[in-house]
Amino acid sequence: MSNDLPVGWAKTNVGSLGTYINGRGFCKNEWKTSGLPIIRIQNLNTPDAPFNYSDKEHEQQYRVENGDLLVSWAASLGVYLWERGPAWLNQHIFRVEVLEQYVSKRYLFFALKHALAGLFQKTHGSGMVHITKDRLESYPLLLAPRNEQERIVSKIDQLFSNIEDGERALERAQKQVERYRQSVLKAAVTGELTREWREKNKGSLESGEALLTRILKAHRAAWEKSELAKMKAKGQKPANDAWKSRYRASHEIVTDFLNALPAGWAKIRIDVAGEVQLGRQRAPQHHAGKHMRPYLRVANVFEEFIDASDVMTMNFTPYEFLNYKLENGDILLNEGQSKELVGRPAIFNGEVPNACFTNTLVRVQVNSGVLKEYALMVFLHYMKSGLFQKIATITTNIAHLGAGRFAGMSFPLPSLQEQKEIVSQVESRMTANRLMTQELVRQRRRLISLRQSVLKSAFSGQLVLQDPNDEPASVLLEHIATERAQTQKKAVPTKGRRKKATT
Repeated sequence: MSNDLPVGWAKTNVGSLGTYINGRGFCKNEWKTSGLPIIRIQNLNTPDAPFNYSDKEHEQQYRVENGDLLVSWAASLGVYLWERGPAWLNQHIFRVEVLEQYVSKRYLFFALKHALAGLFQKTHGSGMVHITKDRLESYPLLLAPRNEQERIVSKIDQLFSNIEDGERALERAQKQVERYRQSVLKAAVTGELTREWREKNKGSLESGEALLTRILKAHRAAWEKSELAKMKAKGQKPANDAWKSRYRASHEIVTDFLNALPAGWAKIRIDVAGEVQLGRQRAPQHHAGKHMRPYLRVANVFEEFIDASDVMTMNFTPYEFLNYKLENGDILLNEGQSKELVGRPAIFNGEVPNACFTNTLVRVQVNSGVLKEYALMVFLHYMKSGLFQKIATITTNIAHLGAGRFAGMSFPLPSLQEQKEIVSQVESRMTANRLMTQELVRQRRRLISLRQSVLKSAFSGQLVLQDPNDEPASVLLEHIATERAQTQKKAVPTKGRRKKATT
């Protein structure tokens, strides 16, 4: 923070500008279906997240009213002005009491946004990001005179309104890009995209019956190869062919969302198109051992790409390594995700050598009659059209695809020649689409940076002009300190009386 203070400003910290009251820890057995809603972090981050309720009366310090300033300090950092009616406050969220005659609530709202941006890079926690109350309250800020606070808030509102117009325009453009992409994927996996191509190549393509026979043969061959590898890893050698009887001969589709397919296409189960496998579960006993290996989890698998920037390790025995080792061309799908992202797929191309995967992911290793690029398009279509959501189970706001349910879904299979043509046509159409998406991402990042720039200017005294006639901020801090001292003095229990216990 610069030593050159704007006229009338004063150095202070976050804690001096408000009183930060943490919410109450509501246990699951206290949740009800009536009463006042309980504000949890997901209710702040996601407006349509369902509430839990409490029908009891709690201490007033946990009650939230419209206009209250809230700060989430765990799992995700954020600042909010509550406008959804009376509620109770759950833990991991501060309610901020402000002496508004000295500090504008909206000024503090924006100041906290600026502070949390600075604190974000310094957060700590095991499993979830969080900051302590001491670290938040000690974060340095500059306080403007009270009149200038109002001018700053007015200017921020004006500039942010312009930024929001830009964000809405980007959102509309992104929806158009996404709608086009979905339409191309749907046309690809229903055969509409290659309808004219099929007409031109009629008579030279593999029949549906021959295609189905070939893919079932490839499925059995892949199963036998896998079983032999497992037995070899265990030091076993089959005495005869009796083990082959374990092969599941039934390929009945469990869930079919596909309409009539073009002539020459086959409709098969996903686990006939390729081997479907859930990853190995994480457990404390695997956190250390002789065979520590990198593994991918849901946080590494995004739409059409693998993020190798945050890869963890755990112990996989040699046999487990054989079973869970990722191979180039494996398709990975998010098993547990938010509803709209469940089943998000990407192809693994060796981004992390000798990596395994956990049970937050489902792996598909396609058989010889299926192109991995075509299978990826099918799964992208299923995710974006909401078909994966339809088979998923929901637990605590997380959707689970379920390897078994996924394996039993129908899969549209054209000939290998047509799969290649589909991939080629989709790629040619998607090139411009991807470039547009990249440009929209750049523009969105620019607007985020612009917001941060506005806040930086606001809280360094560069956004509006100073008025030397304004009451200095140092006087405001003195008033705040005096009133806080008086409040604390009144809160001290009188001699001989016990302070009422709090929950």
